[in-house]
Amino acid sequence: PAINDLIIKNAEGGKAACAYQAFDMAGRVVLSGGIPANITHINLNGIVPGVYLLKIYKGDSEDGHVVFVKN
Repeated sequence: PAINDLIIKNAEGGKAACAYQAFDMAGRVVLSGGIPANITHINLNGIVPGVYLLKIYKGDSEDGHVVFVKN
C-alpha cells in the first residue's frame, strides 16, 4: 500500500521518454505525467484511498503496468 507517494525507477536511466497514467477502477485517468529521471516520485495526495492501475509508457506504447493500493 502507498500513503503519500509512489516511487518509480526508470529502467532506461532517464534516456528514453517515459510517462505514466494512473486509472481508478472505473477506468478514469486520475494522475498522469512524465518520468524524466532515474527515479520519480508520484504524489498521491490528490486521490482518494482505493485500488488503482498504473500504466507505464515508453514512447507511444505501454511498457508495463502495476496495480497499487492508496491508503
